[in-house]
Amino acid sequence: MFFGATLGNLLSFPLADLLGRRRTLMFAAAALAAGWAALAAAQDLTLLLTGRMVAGVAFGVLDPCSYLWLSEITLIRFRGVLGVLNLLVTYFFLRARTLTTNSQESP
Repeated sequence: MFFGATLGNLLSFPLADLLGRRRTLMFAAAALAAGWAALAAAQDLTLLLTGRMVAGVAFGVLDPCSYLWLSEITLIRFRGVLGVLNLLVTYFFLRARTLTTNSQESP
């Protein structure tokens, strides 16, 4: 999923410029749903890895593009607060991932 998210981040802004922010978000949400459906239906390793890659690319597109779209549609007086909230969500996801990784490695 990490490699897919990295690829999705690289594709995010060119897709947003080509399709528009809203359409890119809708496309990425549909791809994320398809990736999770593939993960749920996986009977072999190939479908499992394909589902993880599709979900990773979709999440990589969704994350930066959603911040950009929200900053465009939000009222000017709320943009700072919304930016801080998005930053906090990202921080807590990273922190949860770090705590989960460290707790799995402990004896």
